[in-house]
Amino acid sequence: ADVPPPPLAAADVPPPPLAAADVPPLAAVDGAVASVAAVEALLVRLAVCDADTVHPGVLAARAAWTPASRAAFALELFERWLAAGAPATDGWCMQAVGLIGDDAGARRIAALAKQWPGQGAGARAQAALDALRHRSTDAALIELNLLAEKSRFPVFKKVARQHIEAIADLRGLTPDELADRLVPTLGLDDDGDTVDTDAGTFRIAFDHQLLPVVRDATGRVHAELPKPARGEDKQRHKTAKDRIAALRKEARASASLHVSRLERAMCTGRRVPAAIFLDRFATHPWMSHLARRLVWGVFAGATLVSTLRVAEDGSLATITDEPATLPPDATVGVLHPLEFPTGALTTWSEVFADYALLQPFEQLSRPFHNITTAERTATAIDRFEGHKVTYAVLRGLERHGWTRWYDAAVQMAKPIGGGAYAILTTDPGWHASDTVDTAPPQTIGDLLLAGADTHTRAFGDLPPVTFSELIHDLRIVT
Repeated sequence: ADVPPPPLAAADVPPPPLAAADVPPLAAVDGAVASVAAVEALLVRLAVCDADTVHPGVLAARAAWTPASRAAFALELFERWLAAGAPATDGWCMQAVGLIGDDAGARRIAALAKQWPGQGAGARAQAALDALRHRSTDAALIELNLLAEKSRFPVFKKVARQHIEAIADLRGLTPDELADRLVPTLGLDDDGDTVDTDAGTFRIAFDHQLLPVVRDATGRVHAELPKPARGEDKQRHKTAKDRIAALRKEARASASLHVSRLERAMCTGRRVPAAIFLDRFATHPWMSHLARRLVWGVFAGATLVSTLRVAEDGSLATITDEPATLPPDATVGVLHPLEFPTGALTTWSEVFADYALLQPFEQLSRPFHNITTAERTATAIDRFEGHKVTYAVLRGLERHGWTRWYDAAVQMAKPIGGGAYAILTTDPGWHASDTVDTAPPQTIGDLLLAGADTHTRAFGDLPPVTFSELIHDLRIVT
């Protein structure tokens, strides 16, 4: 940071739309404003940064100037770069948001990056991922994780996923464990969970899809705030309504991600440490609304020791509504129906019915499928053989973790752990370039198991939940 800036060659001077004299001033904590020379030096230092190397002068700028002035400065660079047509040679203007900007700027980049691959700007979209990685706050990584999970563009989604995997690896976590720690609060921890109008105070709640609703003083649920009566303060009502609308927008962006993540955790038997469960699920201002609608299992090692739910106040309750506590060394997971103790599935269903709790996905009512005696030693299952199905229906399996497998024949495949895959064969298959309009109708063949090694795998080797979920996935083909 003490090294003097290099002289400004003609090629290094920012173009007129990005000139130092035209951007918002950088201010120090004591109120001092950066000189034009200092701003030009920072612009050059930003311009020489790349995805892997950050100029030490840029790191020093983070400490030298106030966060608010840095954020305004970086966002103005970004907006002027966009207005100039987003030239690739000046892509550092976007990276500036990640390097010296704030979370609002990161969200602005993520919103645009979501669309860029479909607009022929795939390279720009991937550069946006670098900006989010450079920002590296929870808010920025939440946006990065959303792109990795929900993007409609396979190449972009894959690159975003690689970023998340690399970040998780640096922190000694799996991508799912990282996602447990990247849950938005939607401002509920700062602004509280109520809104006020002249008609009274309304408590913010969330439905089973994690979308906000409001409860009045009597407990009645309203999808929207009641309209203001004559003579009420309309501006106060508008402020409350705008907050609900903003919450709905933010919640919708990530609700489906976390719902599908927890359903996947149930199907794969993933557990979380007790401390993470309490902090990021049971007492979290937003995720607690999802946690309350599921039955959780408490494990000591691989052994289920108890079942519980999260009460409305964030406390834990047993199946008989007694207070529950978590041993600090326990792990917690969403229970699959096959894992419930005898009789507990029925009892928990009654508890949830009594409390009128709707579940975000099938858990208590989820169909489960047991393996037959003949299937235990089999390496191929013909439960679905002969069913006619369209290519579009087979593509629907991708929502459940299946992918198109191009090997000796075109098939659908799903990883099941340990390097093994379940393979669904079809006839006559399709070409990699086929679409839902050009691929011929398909006839289902066998369900097979394959692995990276040469060991012949039998279906009886699979955990009961894994087998049940394979059959559950394939219900759509029948």
